[in-house]
Amino acid sequence: MNVSPYESVFSLWNRKRGLIASAPSNDAMRRGHRLESVIAEWFAEQHPEYRVRRTGMRANRQRPWQLATPDRMLTGLGERSLLKIKTAADLFE
Repeated sequence: MNVSPYESVFSLWNRKRGLIASAPSNDAMRRGHRLESVIAEWFAEQHPEYRVRRTGMRANRQRPWQLATPDRMLTGLGERSLLKIKTAADLFE
């Protein structure tokens, strides 16, 4: 899609192929990783109509090369959805 402000299509392809190393994590990345479970729990408390479950890597059945690692899976109200969790970069600055 070429919309990431952090990485070019070229570097993404090479990183996914294992040809170049991933960028080292920074404070914002580490903070987001640590807060993910807490935010997911808060979301579940605020939205009891959904069951919030951890999920692993997902692949498209028709295009198995398309992979995604959603943060959580939501079920409820007769539907299934994905939950993507983000934190503000300047939360503690």
